[in-house]
Amino acid sequence: MGAPTIIEVDGNGRRLVMVGRAGDALPTGVYASSVVGWYDSPDPKVQSTERGQGSGAYPLEDQDVQYAARTVSVGLSVVGVDRSEVRAAQETALALDGCVATITVRDAERETWARGYCSVTFDAGLGRLGTKGTLTVVCQDPVRRSVIPSTGYMQPASGSGGGGLVFSAGSGSLTFPLSFGGDAQPAVNVCTVSNSGTWPSDVRIEVAGSMPQGFVISESGGSGQLSYPLGVTWQPLVLDGASRTATISGVDVTRSLTSRDFPRVPPGGSVTLVMSSTGTGTATVTCHDCYI
Repeated sequence: MGAPTIIEVDGNGRRLVMVGRAGDALPTGVYASSVVGWYDSPDPKVQSTERGQGSGAYPLEDQDVQYAARTVSVGLSVVGVDRSEVRAAQETALALDGCVATITVRDAERETWARGYCSVTFDAGLGRLGTKGTLTVVCQDPVRRSVIPSTGYMQPASGSGGGGLVFSAGSGSLTFPLSFGGDAQPAVNVCTVSNSGTWPSDVRIEVAGSMPQGFVISESGGSGQLSYPLGVTWQPLVLDGASRTATISGVDVTRSLTSRDFPRVPPGGSVTLVMSSTGTGTATVTCHDCYI
């Protein structure tokens, strides 16, 4: 019959794991009977302008179509050998009420997550052996992301060691044997990350090492670049494409970027990045398969 769907909600030290098939209830006594809003598109946010003359409105481009928050409703079924077990299982779910948590759905070969605030309701009945309820998670960012990211590594060209290796989000590992051609050498300052999803993926870059003159990260074949002219230390500098910010130990240093073209990986595509810098260290690049 295959593995059942598993839904996990985890936040602030509170964790609930549910299976998606009756008869497979975990020790929590709670399983998921349905999930609504996970595989559905969130409500669209589209502003169209009606033509002053003629019929209809002016045409839209892909970037004009945006979405509201994603609301996910998980149907809960609670079972127990007596009322005490049923009530204890309810309390396990109710502990998530008012909590900002990560919801992860493992369904067949795909495992995706989103993050939002939780609310829990149960039927009014006081069933002795079970009851039903609903767990609602409202995700302000409506994008579902793969649990395993695509990851690449770059080093300054003057550094030592390998680079340009890609760990696929699909397999989570390299495929051996590796082949670079006859006389080819792996480029330490180049890497490629991919997005097998259906929605553009923002890239997260973490740079650490000894790079006194900073660095420039450019998209191969493109004009955009990220430029940080200040010295980089072993305290990581994090470039977050989703928020378009740069931080060091949680302190915002975005103003220090002289170029702010954060790369995005198109759905079903990949992006190759090139790092220009001197010194030693590593830039770790990650992106997730993204779905809307």
